[in-house]
Amino acid sequence: MAYKKGKLSLIQVQKLREAGFRLEPIKTSVQHKCELFDLAKEGSPKPKTGSSLRNQFKNYTNPNNGCYDKEFHQKIMSLRPDWFIDTAKIRKDKLLEMAKNGDVRPPYGTDLGNALCRYTSKIQNAKDPLFTKEIKRMRPDWFKDTVKENKLKIIEMARSGKEKPLRGKHPMGRPLLCYASDRHASTFDQSFRDKIMELRPDWFRKEYPE
Repeated sequence: MAYKKGKLSLIQVQKLREAGFRLEPIKTSVQHKCELFDLAKEGSPKPKTGSSLRNQFKNYTNPNNGCYDKEFHQKIMSLRPDWFIDTAKIRKDKLLEMAKNGDVRPPYGTDLGNALCRYTSKIQNAKDPLFTKEIKRMRPDWFKDTVKENKLKIIEMARSGKEKPLRGKHPMGRPLLCYASDRHASTFDQSFRDKIMELRPDWFRKEYPE
């Protein structure tokens, strides 16, 4: 287990070390900026959303943040203008275009399908109420409750002896994972899992992957 040095007294540090804890020094803003510059120069993608380095990047390039660094912002923007493209707006525009054209809803698991969930779900940090209102007005059919329908389809597959649908390979693969695995607390359905296990115990010989 690792602990970062912060506002610990020398006595506290010593006691933690004696107890076997490994103390790691906290990186400075200069070190973070150097790492970001290295990634930019190497042509690497922008740090992943939610990562510590991505959060630091947002802090240093957001004029409304107390950690904003104008010089850093200008330099890294000149190196990697692609890091500053508003990909959320691009995805939203594409989704609105699909909705207008009468296209089918992009399935969950695809880039646009996942984006649609992020922007319209009440529990997501990326939720956009205005976008949600507009796209639901345009395509209410995209937001039908398909859970019951999916469960019936999966039960019929199990009852008819079909192979287990796998995530990424079958439209019902992801729903099966969400409804039958207790690793997905928000969508897990114990009674559905019991029913599927009764019909097809062979589908449960291996743990569902994350």
